[in-house]
Amino acid sequence: MDDWYEIVDERDLAQGDILLHCPVARVETFAHPLPDDLEVVVDRHHLIMLSQSCDLVNDKVDDVLLAAVLDYRDLVAREGNANPVVKSKKFRKGAVDGNLPSYSLLPPFDGVPNFEWSLVDFHHLFTLPKVYAEEFAEAAGARLRLVPPYREHLAQAFSRYMMRVGLPTPLGDFEGLQV
Repeated sequence: MDDWYEIVDERDLAQGDILLHCPVARVETFAHPLPDDLEVVVDRHHLIMLSQSCDLVNDKVDDVLLAAVLDYRDLVAREGNANPVVKSKKFRKGAVDGNLPSYSLLPPFDGVPNFEWSLVDFHHLFTLPKVYAEEFAEAAGARLRLVPPYREHLAQAFSRYMMRVGLPTPLGDFEGLQV
């Protein structure tokens, strides 16, 4: 399944770029009114670029949108006891079939950089300054980038996640309609 990726080693970013161990700063706690001193924590995450390539190339954005990428085995080790569903065959089949709206499945890559079966987690989104993401990408060296049509597959999965609507009144009565 190495045909899902190309290896790039450049500063320029594109949709589908995977940034491994990328530092992300976050404010530990917020209070209102905002205090003069904020406690900032830096976490490292595997991230994938969701911002569109055309916006990146044409300097249409100052900040980029990224989603967390979870190594599947790490997810099972971390959450498998509390949530045994994540280690089930049904969960894996749902990921393969695209029936887990908050996740998108990524296959492994056996080369360098090595990449295991992973899930893009749309529940955990991040924004970073574009310049910072470019500098990190350049310093990190070789990285994976999704290629078409897999890049568009990811974008479609994200759009399905964002556009889902829970109706207040179900339309199940239609099933019993006599014609």
